[in-house]
Amino acid sequence: MRRVVSVYLCAALAAQAALAAVPVVESTGTPVRGGTVSPQEPATVRAYPAASAPSSDEQPQPGGTGALFYQLQILQAEVRDLRGIVEEQAHRIEQLQQDQKEQYLDMDRRLSALAQVGGGAPTPRGGASVTSSPRGGGGAGEQSDYTAAYQLTVDKRFDDAIAAFNQFVADYPDGEYTGNAYYWLGELYLALPEADLERARQAFAQVVNQYPGHQKVPDALFKLGVVYHRLGDSPRALDYLTRVQNEHPGAMAARLAQSYAAEIR
Repeated sequence: MRRVVSVYLCAALAAQAALAAVPVVESTGTPVRGGTVSPQEPATVRAYPAASAPSSDEQPQPGGTGALFYQLQILQAEVRDLRGIVEEQAHRIEQLQQDQKEQYLDMDRRLSALAQVGGGAPTPRGGASVTSSPRGGGGAGEQSDYTAAYQLTVDKRFDDAIAAFNQFVADYPDGEYTGNAYYWLGELYLALPEADLERARQAFAQVVNQYPGHQKVPDALFKLGVVYHRLGDSPRALDYLTRVQNEHPGAMAARLAQSYAAEIR
């Protein structure tokens, strides 16, 4: 019996040794003996597993460098947009300041011209020069009173000028210079340290409504637009600013109205 067991044990050991000597074969049929690649044969057995897609914890996180670079690009684009807006607004402000400067210079020229007594009377209602006694029975008295009120304006005695022009329109309600007086009343109410916007509006409206052919109508329309804007009524302001551009396109007031309207839209 022991002899039989020994025979079987020897057979098992021989079989195990034979299995260990069997070469490892890939699907391509290239043998690799003992797990070592032969120098003469192509290496078809991979020593490491195939690469796979990165796991979720290997993906770039929101706080990573890539995300920061993207946010930086967005911020740079926003800065460029804001810089363009600032430059455009600065240009508009500069243009408005220039237009206002021209307006004030024009006003000063008119004040200086009218302050020169005997140097030419102010233009009457119809826009023609005065060559005879003014209508309404004022005569030389009306012209003298108007010039005196205007001189107070030139001297920047605004309160006294307002009183003088109000007295003038009361004394000469149908005078040749009454339209001018109403216009300068509107300017004077705006020139006060605390502008009286309502009285300025009423004075400019008198020029537009009562003296439609007067040379001051374009200026009065523009100033009505300014006053209504300062009163908080932008739609009404734009109506007057558009009106002066449409009805008096060649006047300086139309140019000022165009710039002003662009700023408040």
